[in-house]
Amino acid sequence: MCGGFSPILALRQAQQNQHIHSFEVRQKERFPLLVRGIVGSLSNALLVTSIKMIPLTDATLIYSTVPVFTAFIAHWKLKEHITRQDLIIMGAAFVGIVLINLDKTHKSTKQQKSESPNDNLGDQTEIELNAQAQALHADFDNFKYHVGALLALLAAITNAIAFVSIKVMGKRVHCLWSPLSWTLCNLFLSPVYLAVECYLFMGKNKNDAELQDEINPSNIGMHMLMGYTGLMIMLIAISQLVNMIFSTMAHQYEKASKTAPFAYTSILIVIAIDYLFLDTQLGWMQIVGGAIILFSNLTVSIMKCATN
Repeated sequence: MCGGFSPILALRQAQQNQHIHSFEVRQKERFPLLVRGIVGSLSNALLVTSIKMIPLTDATLIYSTVPVFTAFIAHWKLKEHITRQDLIIMGAAFVGIVLINLDKTHKSTKQQKSESPNDNLGDQTEIELNAQAQALHADFDNFKYHVGALLALLAAITNAIAFVSIKVMGKRVHCLWSPLSWTLCNLFLSPVYLAVECYLFMGKNKNDAELQDEINPSNIGMHMLMGYTGLMIMLIAISQLVNMIFSTMAHQYEKASKTAPFAYTSILIVIAIDYLFLDTQLGWMQIVGGAIILFSNLTVSIMKCATN
């Protein structure tokens, strides 16, 4: 709610100070504004769901391929030229994503082999059943990881669409209209996302009593806004709102190539937090794939910044 009302008050203040009609949006800007809100909200939901399914570092690195899809969509919608540098980071991003996913598959295969029981111990039938159960569990983990990676990739694509819609509107729309559209769409669409998530989890995990109690709609109410959980929700809302305001202003008043290098600093911070505080163990293919995605995008962004 605070994310929705803050831009409204700020827009009203801007109208009074600058003597402009901030709430007036021309008809041709209304559709891009609506697309920015709905698609941006969907991107946010996809990324959050992805983080729940795969490590934070992997989700962030896959999500950092946003410039790749932005270049494609901007070329199609805004007729922006795709350079050789853009093609390089597109190929590097694809290789990095493949390496990150291969690392998870390789780990699951090794774990399945190491946990296979000794044929000389216990009843042969029980051993075979345990082996089958472990194989199914490993296959489910692999499937869950690949779905999470796909969701992070879809989040990057939808976020690229949102960025292009901001560029379509340009400076003709107040810089606070974009965060307002995003927050209101999040507000109205969040119950839909929550209902879909509850339906999927409750349908697939009917025997998990603890999970059923956690995601039961009757247990999701105003009490969630109290205590530590409520504080974290408010912190997330305020942080995303501030990020959205400054990101919109950066895209309106500066070239994307000059703002991109600063965006990659958040990836380094996320990797450090994931490794130091969340105890996530990174495989060598994850490190190599992440480095390819990160440094190829960062290098090309700096080169573009230097030439523009």
